[in-house]
Amino acid sequence: MKVNDLKETRSVIVIPCYNRLNTLKRLFNCLLQSEYPSAVDLVFSIDHSNAQTSLVEFIQTLKWPYGELRCIAREQRLGLKHHILQCGDLVVGYEFIVMLEDDLIVSKSFMKYAEQAVQFYAGQEGIAGISLYNYDRSERNSQPFKPLKCGYDAYFMQFASSWGQVWTRGQWQAFRYWLSKNDTENFGDVKADFVGKWPSTSWKKHFIRYMELQNLYFVFPYFGYSTNMGDDGSHHNYIFKLFTSALELGEPNLKLPEVSSNPIWYDSCFRLEKRSETPAPQTLLTANMTDDPATEFYKRFPYRTTFYFRVFLLALLVDAKKTLHKLSKIFKRG
Repeated sequence: MKVNDLKETRSVIVIPCYNRLNTLKRLFNCLLQSEYPSAVDLVFSIDHSNAQTSLVEFIQTLKWPYGELRCIAREQRLGLKHHILQCGDLVVGYEFIVMLEDDLIVSKSFMKYAEQAVQFYAGQEGIAGISLYNYDRSERNSQPFKPLKCGYDAYFMQFASSWGQVWTRGQWQAFRYWLSKNDTENFGDVKADFVGKWPSTSWKKHFIRYMELQNLYFVFPYFGYSTNMGDDGSHHNYIFKLFTSALELGEPNLKLPEVSSNPIWYDSCFRLEKRSETPAPQTLLTANMTDDPATEFYKRFPYRTTFYFRVFLLALLVDAKKTLHKLSKIFKRG
């Protein structure tokens, strides 16, 4: 489909890049194979590095049939936080922005999902952004995370998405205004205090704090329209292969929950919230209220305790009769 056949441009896809040419090529190939209901501009923003020239030369060879293509080569090293903030500011002049870091891949229908979700949540208060990505592990502790379902194709969580996300102009500008007054490395006032341990180059921890303090949520799909591929980068390593998740391959014929009626809400620690204004079935309220059972076990019994427990089990196996005899004496005295 040619750009002349599409509706007028309402959106822009922004790809923050640093020094990974191969992953950038992979993402661009995904974008070319995707479907676009409206014209969409494409912007590459390249942070300064020794690899910047090779990325610029590659981008100059590209053709983008769905809108305008631009390349911004940053003259100085911004770092992740400030680079993402400046990329987000490119939403000025558009209705919404889709942010895709260069180590992602996308479903061919990601843009259809984005447009449907933006249109559906227009005017609904309490939404800070829309995720393309679906978590199946908690970023708090890397344990499996399976959000409960209640007849809809999405749920709400007080956690920012960074592996494919959508912001309307209003959502992004509200965050930027708040950050201008609240840019701090003190995270003692949020439940998700673990994000305070993330490096100072993280923009995401500030967005999570913003959502907690302003009582805002991200919309997350149950099946993702983007995923990271676990490529090594300047801010993470192989551990992020754990967060590669399945993609939605079908057409998005979405049944989205309204803010006022959805019973599935998760907090910034990936725990199900009990919300009195929209009570959920009892089965939903009792499930998933705590961390993964394995995590709870290790909280109660730290490594040293579990080590002695293993030694005790080994002793039982090596000299079972003697150990059982001693145990029987202990029980008799009790």
